[in-house]
Amino acid sequence: MSGDEASKNYLEADVSTANPLRLVILVCDFGLDQLKRAVVLLENDSGNNRCEFLDTTFKARQALLELMGSLRPDKSPEIAGNLLNLYGYFFRQLTDARIKTDAVPLKEIIKLWGELRDGWHQVLQNGSTGISEKDGQNTVQLVSVTG
Repeated sequence: MSGDEASKNYLEADVSTANPLRLVILVCDFGLDQLKRAVVLLENDSGNNRCEFLDTTFKARQALLELMGSLRPDKSPEIAGNLLNLYGYFFRQLTDARIKTDAVPLKEIIKLWGELRDGWHQVLQNGSTGISEKDGQNTVQLVSVTG
């Protein structure tokens, strides 16, 4: 088994057993990795990176759309609304960066999205699974990431 296959198998196992908050973190990690790659492509541009830049930023947009589509306003309207506004801002900045082929908006998104991701990670590290001990129901499940 090659390293790529092993990595893919590990990721598939991680996704299939992850709680909703861990899935959000995985989607954030994927989107952030794509944005970081796009910045490197722009900063090392030899004129041949445009297609790869568009591909990586497209994948980051898909991650944002996944997060936007998985919000649960029925569970927490205020938080879901705030996250939707933030993800929308990221999406607009990303679109602007794609049009202008500019790394500056990408770096801003990376900073802000990274802080949000780290916040989710901190919640996860503090032991929140999104499951209430009282009744076994999802209490902090703001997202339901599928794919």
